[in-house]
Amino acid sequence: MKRSLLAALTSLLVLVAPIRVAAEPQVYHGTIDGANYVIHVPTNWNGTLFLYSHGYASRFQPKGPAYDAADITTATWLLGHGYALAASSYSEQGWAVEQALHDQIALLDQFPKIYGTAPKRVILWGHSMGGLITAALAERYPNRFAGALPMCGVVEGAKPFFDQSLDPTFAFHELLGTPLVAADPQDAAKTAQALLDAAQQTPIGRARIALIASFANLPGWIGSSAPEPAAGDFTTRETAQYQWFKRLALSRFGYDAQAELRERAHGNPASNVGVSYLAEFVASPLHDEVAALYSAAGASADKDLHELDAAKRIAADPTSVDYIAANATITGKITIPVLTMHDTGDPLVNVNNENRYAAAIRANSDGALLREAFVHRAGHCAFTAAETITALHTLLLRVDTGTWPDTAPEALNAAAQALGPEANALAGEQPIPTMPSFLRYEPPAPVRTLSART
Repeated sequence: MKRSLLAALTSLLVLVAPIRVAAEPQVYHGTIDGANYVIHVPTNWNGTLFLYSHGYASRFQPKGPAYDAADITTATWLLGHGYALAASSYSEQGWAVEQALHDQIALLDQFPKIYGTAPKRVILWGHSMGGLITAALAERYPNRFAGALPMCGVVEGAKPFFDQSLDPTFAFHELLGTPLVAADPQDAAKTAQALLDAAQQTPIGRARIALIASFANLPGWIGSSAPEPAAGDFTTRETAQYQWFKRLALSRFGYDAQAELRERAHGNPASNVGVSYLAEFVASPLHDEVAALYSAAGASADKDLHELDAAKRIAADPTSVDYIAANATITGKITIPVLTMHDTGDPLVNVNNENRYAAAIRANSDGALLREAFVHRAGHCAFTAAETITALHTLLLRVDTGTWPDTAPEALNAAAQALGPEANALAGEQPIPTMPSFLRYEPPAPVRTLSART
């Protein structure tokens, strides 16, 4: 009876999370080991500190100050409820996971000296690459943290992520002739996008773009405020995949990220040795789309798949593999509650990361420590403040009570909607009113199998 009552109370408590504006918090800025940091402590601090890990920042992007929350509305909610915030900007940009792991712990170590009092407990959260950092910190320092919220994170680990990312890049090179390695990211992007644009103008070119998308489970959906196209609307879905490739993989950002990673890791960490692209295609949820587009072009995917499977493979450099494995491999060994959140239409860090992460936790830990929340939306980390606050509040209830509250989509959506119109909007120059979109979802398995990775 007591357990049932506690479950009922925690289910109701999910809804009790109003936004409160705190008095002006104490703010601390500084630098530790070359990394800028920021700390916000409210006057009514309750002893809990949220340590935020930000995502990937290009080396061409000016290095700015640290920021310790995902958005202003979420920061207002946290500070208004008595929680302190902290974050490092990391001492380097790019795939700076090694530096981030050091810099976040260094900031945590220095917090009592900066503020004067140590936190009673610390909760991790972060986006994208910061989701990987969040998951890695939770595994490496289990006694220092009370809970973790990796959002849209590379939670399958760095090596699987880069191996999987190689597949569409390799297929573009073999089928369309795009540059595989970029000495000059800007020139490589111009060449690649011209070839991509030309392919998009022909039926067989569009079929090949869809085939390449199948190796990454790339969503056929673009625009965070746009509805998902119908499952059988293959024309619209392929157009979205073409646009995602143009914005990400074959953009200057994509080529620069690849070049920066090779420089940092002293070589190429990704491999497709042993990969069968025919097997990946058969396993892909995009199989029907690809087959339909090849049929419309009066062709079959068999010839292109044979060409890909006959092409010379790319081996990883052992030193680079060691570096990437150290920064960071995710084992699934956790001792604290973890709530992940991912949008189902994420083109950059595919939602199938959650499949691999959940399997690792079930194999190596108490699976009851994990809950997953999925948001039905296109885009990378395309969450409203209301969805983020609801996820944070849900994790806090688990940390506070030792029991997960109701994490069904209906409960999460009701909690998010109750936060009001300001929080239920997608950020931008003009915020877009957006209803909460938590849903029941089973993420697909990555099409690249573990046995194919080297």
